[in-house]
Amino acid sequence: MCTDGSLRVDVLNQPSSREEWANIPYRDVIVLGVTTQVESVTQQVGNRAVNLQFEHSDQILKISSSLGTLTQYTALEITWK
Repeated sequence: MCTDGSLRVDVLNQPSSREEWANIPYRDVIVLGVTTQVESVTQQVGNRAVNLQFEHSDQILKISSSLGTLTQYTALEITWK
């Protein structure tokens, strides 16, 4: 169970190209001030809906995405319900 909310995450170890980014199965991101049990969420990025899958390990949140061009973002504002 999770409540409505939002979570800002900063991308760590950002690849230098979209091709490199697309080949990485998980994105390591750091959770800023919030912990959550949400396991997946569909996020609107531009005009495309992106499904994000989460794995938790202490303060590190790993994200895999159905969109390979997230390299253009240094941070994501994720909202869920």
